[in-house]
Amino acid sequence: GKEHYITSYPVMGVIFGIIIIVLIFITFVGTKERVQSEAVIHDGLLKTFKAVLSLHEFRIILGMFLFNMIGFDLIQALFIFFLKDVVLIEEDMTFVVMGIPLIVAVLSAPLWIYISDKLDKRRAYMVAAIYFTLSLLLCLIAPVHNLQFVIIIGVLAGVGISASQIIPFSMIPDVIEYDEYKNGVRREGAFYGITTFLYKVASASAIALASAFLAFFGYIENSATAQPQSAVSAIRYMMAFAPGLCFLISVYFVSILPITREGFDEIKRILNERKSIANNG
Repeated sequence: GKEHYITSYPVMGVIFGIIIIVLIFITFVGTKERVQSEAVIHDGLLKTFKAVLSLHEFRIILGMFLFNMIGFDLIQALFIFFLKDVVLIEEDMTFVVMGIPLIVAVLSAPLWIYISDKLDKRRAYMVAAIYFTLSLLLCLIAPVHNLQFVIIIGVLAGVGISASQIIPFSMIPDVIEYDEYKNGVRREGAFYGITTFLYKVASASAIALASAFLAFFGYIENSATAQPQSAVSAIRYMMAFAPGLCFLISVYFVSILPITREGFDEIKRILNERKSIANNG
């Protein structure tokens, strides 16, 4: 209960902090540089920004990535309101229910890796995003005080969350390889830096817009009483439709991506030949 929060939250913070530190350390120790270190003349910030964004394939991947992550962030932001104010799950259970999608997402990771290998990343993401969108529609009919129904939503959503966190992140390295093939340079830092910066801006803007939307429909912060029906309906409809709309937009971007599995395999072959010639030369 709430009386234990004063000790349980700090303990939880320490435990997760230790886990994060250990995982980061393992990542650092286990990561090896794949390319040879060479002296590189770096362009200025604006020139690099312009050069990276001039790559058509990167703009497509960026659009997919941003809308995918905005959809995921909206779910994270709205889910607690959906549990507490719409389906009226007891507060002690909300944090348990919120953990279910994350656990399922981890367990579902091998599934999406397998599907990506079978279909290719583009088709796998389309399947995942459409599935995720449809699963969120269950929020429209979720009954009040029905914990079992909410758990079902959490499990189904967790499968979609897994794909949304695996496939888009695996597609950014592909466009880095394509950039090296086309322009003869590797710019991982520029690609990831620009992607992260634009994602932070887009995510913050989307969350702020969602908060303003709830306020417009009468949501009362820190209210001990029930929210007005207009706010409850707004949360329900936003949870059901807003993330799904973002996922469908990301599907559009993926559908126009010109890099196919066969084309990318050829790009990797050419890059390996170039490196072999450079090493032997």
